[in-house]
Amino acid sequence: MELNSIWGLPTHPLVVHLAVVLLPMAVIGAAVLVLVPRLRSESWGLAILVLTFVAVLSVGLAQSTGEEFGERVTKTDLVRAHIAMGESVSLWAILLGIGVGVLVLVPWAQKLVAQASPSVESTDGSHLTPKLAARLAPPLKKFFVDPIGRFARPVAIAALALTLIGGLGSAIQIVRVGHSGAAATWERLNN
Repeated sequence: MELNSIWGLPTHPLVVHLAVVLLPMAVIGAAVLVLVPRLRSESWGLAILVLTFVAVLSVGLAQSTGEEFGERVTKTDLVRAHIAMGESVSLWAILLGIGVGVLVLVPWAQKLVAQASPSVESTDGSHLTPKLAARLAPPLKKFFVDPIGRFARPVAIAALALTLIGGLGSAIQIVRVGHSGAAATWERLNN
């Protein structure tokens, strides 16, 4: 699907602002999850996970529309530099997304299994319908929670590392790419 323009305007300059706004917000949210672990298993954790997912998608959309837009503009040195830098943002954003996903989904899966077990009470007051919890708990426990439980510390460390590395890389690259895109645009307008 090609999105060359929206209402007659080039799409890339419009959608790139999604990535420029959402990715730093996701990085800040990820930092909060790293610093305040109890939020991972609360609604805030899911909200930050959704924000991060949308941010990663927005990076992909910005890159896709940027490739199309790059075919229509004059390739100056600044444009080439912008294109080269832009290709690296998705790697950092994906690392961030994986880290946040593990940080949030593991505690939620563990909470779901605990709620399905009649001997374990939920401490945060959240409840699933008993039928849904009973149906989802065995496969989650077998394939997700038990292996994670055995390796909880290494998995947590790996998730924290991915989140921190992906967040730092995302923050740095989105600023660098944004600056190079602005420089390429204003160079053209000032000449």
